[in-house]
Amino acid sequence: MACQAIKWVKSCTLHGVGDDCLQWSSTLTLRCLNLDQEIQGTWRTYILNFSERLLVLYSFKKSTSSVVGYFLLMFWLFCVSLHAQEGVAELKAQSSAEQMHIDAIRLHKKNHFNAKRQDPIGVSSQALNALPNSDRDALTLSNHACTYESDIAKKPPFKTVSLTFDDGPSPERTEFILSILEKYNIPAAFFLIGESAKKHPQLVAKILSSGHHLIGNHSWEHPNFHDIDIQKQEFEIQQSELELSSYTQEKYFRYPFGNSTCASNALLHELGYKIVGWHVDSCDWAFDKTGHVSEHDAQICEVRPHNASSFIDHTLEAVNERGGGILLLHEIHPNTLMQLEPLIERLLSEGFRFERIDAQVFRGFMN
Repeated sequence: MACQAIKWVKSCTLHGVGDDCLQWSSTLTLRCLNLDQEIQGTWRTYILNFSERLLVLYSFKKSTSSVVGYFLLMFWLFCVSLHAQEGVAELKAQSSAEQMHIDAIRLHKKNHFNAKRQDPIGVSSQALNALPNSDRDALTLSNHACTYESDIAKKPPFKTVSLTFDDGPSPERTEFILSILEKYNIPAAFFLIGESAKKHPQLVAKILSSGHHLIGNHSWEHPNFHDIDIQKQEFEIQQSELELSSYTQEKYFRYPFGNSTCASNALLHELGYKIVGWHVDSCDWAFDKTGHVSEHDAQICEVRPHNASSFIDHTLEAVNERGGGILLLHEIHPNTLMQLEPLIERLLSEGFRFERIDAQVFRGFMN
């Protein structure tokens, strides 16, 4: 830790501690720790929050000795260096998990794209052609509806949008979204992963505390239902239901990746669930890393070239083309959080109004 940051911390202490000085010294400290840019932002916030708490102690510096403030700041640097390695490892693990999640979404989005355009029921053309016409038509209709019903084809209510957020709850991110929604008095639906809800019950309670939002079941661990057997599908639905049942009376379910199955559809209906899809998939995951969507992801997300560098323009164009509808977003992607407020402002400026999915105008769009 013996680097240039120490000199600036000493200067801050001897000449008065202020916001600029703390910003400067914390930046230099982070350079000493050799953290990459993405992780620096998180640690800078941590350091500044920690520093603000110490300012109370700094206030008596002049009546005692500048040495007191100096050693307090030395202690601050020691705490940062002590926990940096553990914190960086944790943040990198979280980043890796999120990247795996994005890769999974990309794969299943591509599967949807290919299946709907080439082989919508997952049966080879040769096998399908061998069936009698009546059986072939019935199989095509039933399996297509069961497997890909998350994309809502029916025209939505004009100039009306319903915001939905998947994959929470998650500390800070859920709370950030709630603060933006409260600012504009906009209702929303949060489709929660049961396992995460169990870890963060206070966030589930906070979502519901305003009375403006509702929650839905998004499975227990967020698997791809196309890759697991019926017993595992039943577990995913029912285990999450056990966790969320005390919070809500009306039951809403959204499939992870939008990948439904006929057997699970039947179980959900038996349990009294309404299955919720979307009119517009924002494809926020594809923009998340750089704010720019790749050519490959642009194809499967149907992002036009002029919107490749603008998540908001892509989403606005998609919403306008549909005339409104249920909008799919994910609360786990930082870019979504950063773009949420300007997206809401653009929608409002273009005359859209916001309703919850249980509003009368949207009730006909759930299975």
